[in-house]
Amino acid sequence: MEPIAYVDRSDIRRGKAVELEVAARQLSEHVASNERRVLSYGIYFSADRTSMTVVHIHADSSSLEQLMSLLAPVLPPFRDLIQLRSIDVYGSPSDAVLAQLRAKVDLLGGSITIHDRVAGVDAELFAHAARA
Repeated sequence: MEPIAYVDRSDIRRGKAVELEVAARQLSEHVASNERRVLSYGIYFSADRTSMTVVHIHADSSSLEQLMSLLAPVLPPFRDLIQLRSIDVYGSPSDAVLAQLRAKVDLLGGSITIHDRVAGVDAELFAHAARA
């Protein structure tokens, strides 16, 4: 089981920052109420409120797949609020996740980059070392 980090970056459409902030808070509440496997989910605005970054961390690809399924039906209204620039996935997403990401790009724009993990240490290893 390999962890996966997801980062997407979007430009906020002119005059839409306040509306987007409300929508982002509602989206975050939707995730909190319906998703139990995601380890972390955050939506961030730049200081000048012209860009938004969404970051989530998953224990594995199936967790990301589950979250993407949860989000897909609520994403269409975001077309009027953002222009997606990029999605970066750190880890090895399943074919199902890749299809979900392509659908998101088809809806909101942008590109997808997958970053293969070549080295690293996970919290489980640190917890084991602390017990030793």
